Amino acid sequence: MSATILDLSNLRDVARQTHGHTIGPMPVQDFLDKFLPRIHNHNTRTRKHVHDRTPNKKMYKSFSKTMGDQNLCPGFELVPLPTETKSNTPSGHKLRPGIAVYSRGAKRNSVCDWPLMDFFIEWRPDEHFDCYYEDYVNDQILDDSCDQAFKMRGRMFTYAAQLMDCQHRLFVFAIDMFGSYARLYRFDPSCIVVSDLIHYRKDPRLLDQFFACYSTLSRAQRGYDTTVIPATNVEKVLFQARVKEYLEHAQSNNLRTHPDVHALKGDIVKMKVHDMNGRSDWYLACKCSTIPTNPVPCGRFTRGFIATPSPLASLAKSTTTRKSDNTKKGELLWLKDSWRPSSDVSEATIYYDLKDKGVPNLPDIRRTGDVRVGSIVQETMNDTLLSDPNTNTWRRLTDTIRHMIHHRIVSGLLIPLDYAENAKELLLVGRDTLNALAGAFHKGKMLHRDFSRGNLMMTERRGDDEGPWGVLNDWDRATRADINFPYRTGTWQFMSIALLRDDAKLHDIFDDLESLLWVLLFFAVHNFKYTGKFSMRVFDDVNYISRTDNDPVALGGDWKLTWLLREVRNMGFECKPLQTFFESYSRLHLDHYWKISFAGQSAEEKKALEDFEAEILRDISGLVSHFDNVLNDPNTDWSGQEAHHYRSTEAPPQVQQNQGDRRDEEMRDADSEKESQSTARVTEGKRGQKRKRGNPEPEDNGEDGVRPPKRLAIEAKEQRTIVRVPRVPAPPCDRVLRPRTRK
Repeated sequence: MSATILDLSNLRDVARQTHGHTIGPMPVQDFLDKFLPRIHNHNTRTRKHVHDRTPNKKMYKSFSKTMGDQNLCPGFELVPLPTETKSNTPSGHKLRPGIAVYSRGAKRNSVCDWPLMDFFIEWRPDEHFDCYYEDYVNDQILDDSCDQAFKMRGRMFTYAAQLMDCQHRLFVFAIDMFGSYARLYRFDPSCIVVSDLIHYRKDPRLLDQFFACYSTLSRAQRGYDTTVIPATNVEKVLFQARVKEYLEHAQSNNLRTHPDVHALKGDIVKMKVHDMNGRSDWYLACKCSTIPTNPVPCGRFTRGFIATPSPLASLAKSTTTRKSDNTKKGELLWLKDSWRPSSDVSEATIYYDLKDKGVPNLPDIRRTGDVRVGSIVQETMNDTLLSDPNTNTWRRLTDTIRHMIHHRIVSGLLIPLDYAENAKELLLVGRDTLNALAGAFHKGKMLHRDFSRGNLMMTERRGDDEGPWGVLNDWDRATRADINFPYRTGTWQFMSIALLRDDAKLHDIFDDLESLLWVLLFFAVHNFKYTGKFSMRVFDDVNYISRTDNDPVALGGDWKLTWLLREVRNMGFECKPLQTFFESYSRLHLDHYWKISFAGQSAEEKKALEDFEAEILRDISGLVSHFDNVLNDPNTDWSGQEAHHYRSTEAPPQVQQNQGDRRDEEMRDADSEKESQSTARVTEGKRGQKRKRGNPEPEDNGEDGVRPPKRLAIEAKEQRTIVRVPRVPAPPCDRVLRPRTRK
């Protein structure tokens, strides 16, 4: 895979995604006392002027040499990384901090080897590159001080996310050095802790103490997950044999294979997975290089692995193995590793509850539970150690953070819907998904709340001609339908029009039913031919409304509503049944919005809306008729239904935007870039002056959240005032936009 340079235009987005999940500036000595063991009689007299002798030019090289010569971090090696350094990452990105820190003797494949890196040090030439520029006169830390600091913060967080994604870490330390100053960082899925400034040229003792303390830490104390260990050579051979058996079985039985099985390039490890009763089993697992890297180091931080039970561990272990853990011949499993908010019901509990109530079309769960070390559940520390704002008066960047618990799920291997071979398979999976949604609502009183392209999956074929089973996956953000969960949740591109247009709306079953439409449309326009015009702005439409200076609110849905009103009839899918389905199913939602718009005009219109919704809620499975009318009609002409992209080992192509769309976006990007530069110049001229900062309500950064599309700068109207928002990055897919009080 060819390497690509880190896209600096997305650094603002990364920084924006962590807004509300950074706490600080924490006093440096408190940081050391909380997170590292104190070393008594630590002598710094001979090292007092070591850092002062380090020249400013190419500082990272001389700093690394000085640290090594003085043995300030015993057992570790500081390796400077020049700009031309090649980076060893599974994703192929050339991510290069200033200095990489490795355990001495680590067998690296390159000077920048992320899977072996212990922590990193970033360096920049002067204090103007501080990620959290301070107003030294007024003793204030300025979170959004300038565009340059915003990008530097995004770079630091990208490095941390890459390090945690390439390894199995519960937390990561880092150092940011700029001019004569430095800050210490600690990243974990709950939040990011940033220290106060260290003037290491005048007083290097605190920085020296960090290195000395870090060198005494065990692997567990440095954040390594002890429930994951390297596989032995014998286990690696067994895993590779299992993969070969899976591919041969699929070929001999004319079955499609999971695309990630063809891209297993990571290290094979052994992971411990617990069940709800605390019993555990070991699985051989390998991370897939086709899975996107998590953009930020906090939140749910979901990762996926191709897995199989460890045969050697099963023979040697003394704990009881559940019968459902046994795999069939030629079968591989899917292992999902993520962090969940402790306040939420675990995904394991949701699956078992829905299964007990007979909800169909759910994943085949083999083992699931919170990760434990002995009897202790793995959980985040940043939030627990720093949760009391009364005793931690230095907390200026956020008021609330979420406590996270490590969670793993092992299930049968599912095929992404991207690899549907024809339109009939797409509609079969859509019908099964609707059955799962209806069963969860009627039998389990649950809402899924997060439809996306990765949550509609397929299993093995039903028979020679019947097509695959559809499965509704990833219920980790589901909530009970009778609980008014006050946060907007989901993936932006597939959220309902009502949720996009009103950030204070409560999520209901109609939002999930509409999200199914947008997911199926997304796959249809990517994989099947059509003659009409289609703009991806139907999915990406977003407007940022500035209700406060520092906290713009993302709204949208106008392009989706326009598509329902006019464009659905003009799509012109070559597969006529596909066109018929979209016209039928979209009419249901358009009628709903018509009745909502007129409901406030009279009691009769309000009664009509209530009757319409009651009829649907009486039996949601009745909506399956929109699928069955097409699938079960013997006279249906399925010509032109083949997916034009389909290859067993290739990813589907991307839809090309209309030329007018691209031209409009280029003009918006050019205008917004000029405004960003102007904003940066004004900000630089105000350094050192006291600035007024709003206190925006912190936003959740678990994966349950909203992701409007990136790189959009749009004129927003609020109370007859046009507010220009220059290059405002998109909220991430894993953050929750909290409702605001409307005027």
